[in-house]
Amino acid sequence: MAVRWDPVNALCMCAAHHLYFTHHPLEWEQFIIDQNRPWDLLRHWSLTRPPMDPFDVIESLRAAS
Repeated sequence: MAVRWDPVNALCMCAAHHLYFTHHPLEWEQFIIDQNRPWDLLRHWSLTRPPMDPFDVIESLRAAS
């Protein structure tokens, strides 16, 4: 939950691919690396940051729009 709504972690995909990668975490890691996404950074954040507060996320999105 630490990176769930982080824009660095945002990636659009269809439901079928989302489900596939949910059940194939090693393929997901390789896909992210192949897309030149910061896998190591996101992994580190997901393990060390506190969970994001959904209400804070909503407020930051409102402020950005």
